[in-house]
Amino acid sequence: MALELRQNLKLAQKLVMTPQLRQAIKLLQLGRLELTEALQAEIEQNPMLEEAQPQLEAPTNPDALSAEENPYQAEPPITDQVKGDDPATVAEVNWEDYANAFDSDFSFSHETPPADAPSQFDFISATPGLESYLMWQLTHLELTPRDSELTQFIIGNLNGHGFLEADISDIRAHCQCTEEEAEGVLRLVQSLDPPGVAARDIRESLLLQLDRLDEEDPLATEIVEQHMGLLEARNYTQLARETGAPLKRVQEAVALIQSLTPYPGNEFSNEQTNYIVPDVYVFKVDGEFVIQLNDEGLPQLQLSAEYQQLLKQKNGLPPESRSYLRENKRNAEWFIKSIEQRQRTIYRVMESLLKFQREFFERGAGSMRPLILRDVAE
Repeated sequence: MALELRQNLKLAQKLVMTPQLRQAIKLLQLGRLELTEALQAEIEQNPMLEEAQPQLEAPTNPDALSAEENPYQAEPPITDQVKGDDPATVAEVNWEDYANAFDSDFSFSHETPPADAPSQFDFISATPGLESYLMWQLTHLELTPRDSELTQFIIGNLNGHGFLEADISDIRAHCQCTEEEAEGVLRLVQSLDPPGVAARDIRESLLLQLDRLDEEDPLATEIVEQHMGLLEARNYTQLARETGAPLKRVQEAVALIQSLTPYPGNEFSNEQTNYIVPDVYVFKVDGEFVIQLNDEGLPQLQLSAEYQQLLKQKNGLPPESRSYLRENKRNAEWFIKSIEQRQRTIYRVMESLLKFQREFFERGAGSMRPLILRDVAE
C-alpha cells in the first residue's frame, strides 16, 4: 500500500477563543467569593489597578443614588467606562456565539460561601440543642430522683435524628431497673416535644406522631405498621388492595404520612447553615419585577491616576518602564471592561429568565418551564 500526500480544502466554523474572551468567560463563571478574590489578586498584580474610594458627597441626582439608597433602580451603574488607548481592544463579547459552542445542558453554577463569612443578620441566636430542649421540658414535670436518672440516660443516648440508640436491656443494665420502669420512662420521654422523639426507627417515629394527632387516621396507622415497603415504593394501587380502601382514600392517608417528620431531631441540629449570596436580586414593585445587581462587598476598580500621570510625561520614564505601564494599563482596561461585561450579562440573563419563567416567579416551582442555555442567549 503506497503512501501519498494530498492537500484538501475544508470549510469549518469554530469559535476563536482570544485571551480576553477566555478571561471574560472565566470571570462570568466565578462565584461571589471567588470573584472578590480574583479582584484583589488583580489589584496586587497590576500597578495600574486600584480600588476606588467611596464617594462621601451626597448625590443630588436621583439617578446617581447608590444601590442601598435606591434599591429598586432598573439597572444600576457598575463602574465608570474606561477610556483606553484602543477602544477596539475592549469590544463587546458575543455571548450568543459562545453559547452556541456548548451543548444545551450547560448551566451556570452558584457558589455557596464558606461558613466563616456569614452576613451579620444570618445568626441572631443559637438554636437550642435537642438534649437541652428535652431537659428543659422535664423541669416542668414532677419526677422522682429515680425517674430523673432514667430520663437523663435515655436523652443522653439519642442520636442527631432524635432516635434512641439504646434498647430496653441497655437501660435496665445501666440504671438497674425493671423492664416496666424502663418502658414507662421511655414512654414519658416519647411524650415530649418534638413528636416522634426517642423512637427507635422511622416506623416508630411516624406512629408516635400519628398517635399525637387530634384526629386519628386508622388507615395511615395501618399503612405505617404493616405496609412500609409499599409506602416507600409508592405502590398506592397495591396499598389499596392490601388495605381494602379506595385508592383516593389511600392517597389521602399517604399525604398525611408525608406531612410528618421522619427525623424529629433534625430541626435541632447544631450544624451551621451555609447561606448563598446571590449575584442578583428580583423585587416585585407595583406588580412589576425589578432587577437589582448585588455589588455589595465587591471592590470597585479604577485606573491609578498617579501612574497615568507618569505616562503623560514625555521624558519622565525610561522606555522599559513606559512599555511596562502601557501593557498593564491595557490589561487593567480589559479587566475592568470584563467585570462590567459580567455584570451586564448577569443582568440580561436575569431579564431573559423573567421573560421565560415569569409564571415561576409569580406562582412557584410548579409553573417552571423547560429552558436551555440557547434560549437565554438568543
